Amino acid sequence: MVYSFEPIKSEALPNSVSIDGYMKKDDLLGPFRMDGEIVYYDPTEGKMLNPKSNSYVRSYNADL
Repeated sequence: MVYSFEPIKSEALPNSVSIDGYMKKDDLLGPFRMDGEIVYYDPTEGKMLNPKSNSYVRSYNADL
């Protein structure tokens, strides 16, 4: 098996994070990758937001 490595390209905006083209958003934390999807954490709601569907994803039990 052959592995290849491609260096991360720097973004045009300093101090920004990009995962597959998703950038930081005001009042949200992230972006994060969860179960293969890109999500943002909304601290006011305490839930993860899926930007593609613009809806909150099912919450997971933190005690597990």
